[in-house]
Amino acid sequence: MVASIESQRGAALLMVLVVLIVVGLVAVTGAQDSQLQTKMSVNSRQYEKAFYNAETILAILEDSLKAKLDDGTWKVPQSFENNEVNGLYYPEAGRNAFDPLNAKAWLNQGKAITVDYATGTYLVEYLGRIGVPPINRQNAINDDRPAAFRITVRGEVKGLKAWAIVQSEVRFEAF
Repeated sequence: MVASIESQRGAALLMVLVVLIVVGLVAVTGAQDSQLQTKMSVNSRQYEKAFYNAETILAILEDSLKAKLDDGTWKVPQSFENNEVNGLYYPEAGRNAFDPLNAKAWLNQGKAITVDYATGTYLVEYLGRIGVPPINRQNAINDDRPAAFRITVRGEVKGLKAWAIVQSEVRFEAF
């Protein structure tokens, strides 16, 4: 009888070790999953902040564009063609198109901006006049077709690598 009690004690020890290993693996897996969920949550929050920054800047730029066109601060197409103002862009034949997903394009052509705690970079493209063009030079003087613009904003979160891009196409009556 003594031999069977000793063999049972060894089996119990073995079972306890197996259960402890399984519990340890479950705990490690749970901890890794928790860390992954935390990282995903932080990234999502940073992206949302970058997106809201971009939306804020876009709304402000739409109003600012209209105001600067109305008061003559920005002239169409001169301010855009000659790059008189950093952040204004005139896409034309033979010129590389602006690629918002290219970081170098933002450095070369974009204009950094911070407004109301929102940080980002923007580019305003003049797309031309909309509608049927005048049939002769005399009518071209009084060309009152609306002008179209594309505003692209890259919202950023200071100190982080999070960013979001939003675009808006607007048109304004002749100015």
